Amino acid sequence: KAYHDSPYGRIYSDWNIAGGTLIMNVSIPVNTRAEILVPSTSVTLKMNGQELMGAVKIELEGADYHFLKAEVGSGDYTFTSPFSAR
Repeated sequence: KAYHDSPYGRIYSDWNIAGGTLIMNVSIPVNTRAEILVPSTSVTLKMNGQELMGAVKIELEGADYHFLKAEVGSGDYTFTSPFSAR
Protein backbone atom coordinates (compact mmCIF):
# COMPACT_ATOMS: atom_id res chain seq x y z
CA LYS A 1 0.00 0.00 0.00
CA ALA A 2 1.15 3.50 -0.77
CA TYR A 3 -0.29 6.98 -0.91
CA HIS A 4 0.73 10.53 -1.68
CA ASP A 5 -1.08 13.63 -0.46
CA SER A 6 -1.12 15.86 -3.55
CA PRO A 7 -2.45 19.45 -3.69
CA TYR A 8 -5.71 17.94 -5.11
CA GLY A 9 -6.11 15.19 -2.50
CA ARG A 10 -4.82 11.73 -1.70
CA ILE A 11 -3.52 9.43 -4.46
CA TYR A 12 -3.66 5.84 -3.25
CA SER A 13 -2.71 2.40 -4.57
CA ASP A 14 -2.40 -1.15 -3.31
CA TRP A 15 -1.93 -4.49 -5.02
CA ASN A 16 -1.78 -8.23 -4.50
CA ILE A 17 -1.46 -11.40 -6.54
CA ALA A 18 -4.10 -14.09 -6.08
CA GLY A 19 -4.61 -17.17 -8.23
CA GLY A 20 -2.34 -15.96 -11.04
CA THR A 21 -4.02 -12.54 -11.24
CA LEU A 22 -2.53 -9.22 -10.20
CA ILE A 23 -5.17 -6.99 -8.59
CA MET A 24 -4.34 -3.28 -8.26
CA ASN A 25 -6.64 -0.75 -6.57
CA VAL A 26 -6.06 2.92 -7.34
CA SER A 27 -7.76 6.11 -6.17
CA ILE A 28 -7.20 9.39 -8.06
CA PRO A 29 -8.49 12.69 -6.58
CA VAL A 30 -10.87 15.12 -8.28
CA ASN A 31 -9.57 17.32 -11.13
CA THR A 32 -6.60 15.00 -11.63
CA ARG A 33 -5.46 12.61 -14.38
CA ALA A 34 -3.04 9.72 -14.00
CA GLU A 35 -1.06 7.17 -15.99
CA ILE A 36 -1.35 3.78 -14.30
CA LEU A 37 1.34 1.15 -15.01
CA VAL A 38 0.13 -2.37 -14.22
CA PRO A 39 2.72 -5.21 -14.18
CA SER A 40 1.57 -8.12 -16.36
CA THR A 41 2.69 -11.31 -18.08
CA SER A 42 -0.17 -11.00 -20.60
CA VAL A 43 -1.66 -8.32 -22.86
CA THR A 44 -5.05 -8.45 -21.13
CA LEU A 45 -5.97 -5.62 -18.78
CA LYS A 46 -9.33 -5.14 -17.10
CA MET A 47 -10.49 -1.96 -15.38
CA ASN A 48 -13.42 -2.33 -12.97
CA GLY A 49 -14.21 -5.73 -14.53
CA GLN A 50 -14.32 -4.53 -18.15
CA GLU A 51 -11.55 -5.32 -20.65
CA LEU A 52 -9.59 -2.16 -21.39
CA MET A 53 -8.84 -1.86 -25.08
CA GLY A 54 -5.80 0.09 -26.22
CA ALA A 55 -3.61 -0.29 -23.12
CA VAL A 56 -0.02 0.45 -24.15
CA LYS A 57 2.52 -2.34 -23.53
CA ILE A 58 5.85 -1.18 -22.06
CA GLU A 59 8.72 -3.70 -22.23
CA LEU A 60 11.51 -3.90 -19.66
CA GLU A 61 14.85 -5.20 -20.88
CA GLY A 62 15.75 -8.45 -19.13
CA ALA A 63 12.48 -8.68 -17.15
CA ASP A 64 10.07 -11.63 -17.14
CA TYR A 65 7.11 -9.23 -17.27
CA HIS A 66 6.07 -5.91 -18.79
CA PHE A 67 3.72 -3.07 -17.89
CA LEU A 68 0.36 -2.16 -19.37
CA LYS A 69 -0.35 1.58 -19.25
CA ALA A 70 -3.82 3.03 -18.76
CA GLU A 71 -4.70 6.73 -18.62
CA VAL A 72 -7.53 7.65 -16.24
CA GLY A 73 -9.29 10.63 -14.71
CA SER A 74 -10.36 11.06 -11.10
CA GLY A 75 -12.08 8.11 -9.43
CA ASP A 76 -11.56 4.71 -7.84
CA TYR A 77 -10.35 1.88 -10.05
CA THR A 78 -9.57 -1.82 -9.79
CA PHE A 79 -7.21 -3.15 -12.45
CA THR A 80 -6.69 -6.88 -13.00
CA SER A 81 -4.26 -8.68 -15.28
CA PRO A 82 -2.79 -12.19 -15.49
CA PHE A 83 0.54 -12.34 -13.69
CA SER A 84 2.66 -15.41 -13.13
CA ALA A 85 5.84 -15.13 -11.10
CA ARG A 86 8.64 -17.08 -12.72
